[in-house]
Amino acid sequence: LGIGGALVWKGMQAKAKTKLITDTKTSQVKGIVPGIVEVKGKIRCAAQPLVSPMTKVSCVLFHFHVEEWHRHGKSGSWRTVLNDLKEAGCILSDGSGEVRLNLLEAELLLKPDAHAKSGTFNDASPELEAALSAYGRSSQGFIFNKGMRYTETVLQDGDAVYALGTASSHPAGGYQLSKSGNIFVVADKTEEEVLSHFNKSGLVGFIVGGLLAAAGLGVAVVPYLARF
Repeated sequence: LGIGGALVWKGMQAKAKTKLITDTKTSQVKGIVPGIVEVKGKIRCAAQPLVSPMTKVSCVLFHFHVEEWHRHGKSGSWRTVLNDLKEAGCILSDGSGEVRLNLLEAELLLKPDAHAKSGTFNDASPELEAALSAYGRSSQGFIFNKGMRYTETVLQDGDAVYALGTASSHPAGGYQLSKSGNIFVVADKTEEEVLSHFNKSGLVGFIVGGLLAAAGLGVAVVPYLARF
């Protein structure tokens, strides 16, 4: 019942974001005023660029995610063992002006750039092993290799992004976009793709959450009614 209720709540939040995106017109950066704004443009690094752990590319932001397979009897599941998200400071420009994005506060809808796997008969590449070693980890077990999968997502100079967030004054001048309430979305997708994402999330939340909540309510109520 609790899980179902949580999913329905997430579905409601997704629908609220869909409405806000639909109702908010895209602004030119030079026309930004404090409050909720939607902007589109290309990004660049505001400071020294980062180097991504897996592919070693220069970037504004990277997200390095590593999962390890844990066996439970005849089955098993993937567990996150490394989840590193870093940014070097981000500026969005649309040709009319510039605005800073506080990416670590954002709900990031980004397409993964690199995938890899390693396992018993599949050694991790030297580059991957070096990346793991930097975090104090290894793909090698006591006898066999661990079952692991790796995903890296990066944002680089010149990437086009969509952003919806709250504009406020930046100490260095100009404006910054950051989170206010539950709203701050940054995506390397079109506005239509972002809307589609939240529409699907809302639908799944309502349907799956509703079914789970109904099932949970049934489990809780039926034994009580059976007494009568």
